[in-house]
Amino acid sequence: MSHWATALIGTPYAVGGQGPDAFDCWGFFRYVQEHYFARELPEVGLVPASIRAQVEEFERHPERHNWEQVDRPQEGDAVLMARRRMPAHIGVWIAANGTAGVLHCMDGPGVVFMTPAGLRAAGWGGLTYYRHHPCTP
Repeated sequence: MSHWATALIGTPYAVGGQGPDAFDCWGFFRYVQEHYFARELPEVGLVPASIRAQVEEFERHPERHNWEQVDRPQEGDAVLMARRRMPAHIGVWIAANGTAGVLHCMDGPGVVFMTPAGLRAAGWGGLTYYRHHPCTP
């Protein structure tokens, strides 16, 4: 049996890409959440000029309050990844064909699946996991 993510592997990366033909990491995460987990997430805005500005924009965005940090990820959870201790990339946790890891979109290969060990080997550290838990007014 094939996992739903298989069809997305190799989709190209494009700055500002919202899919389905090309994505950036946030556009990909939004697409997966909407199409496979029935969660509509907002656009965060224009791509900021720096990674630091992008991280600050995500941190203060109201959508951030709908996600709580968890220790053990489950299918569909958000995975924030860091380089140099600054979370700057997002993917989605999946378990495919007996292997768990992160499906994400990055410049170069596009959409890829990587285990946590593979992510660390590629320079991504500081993996933190978040589960959708909408705030109620």
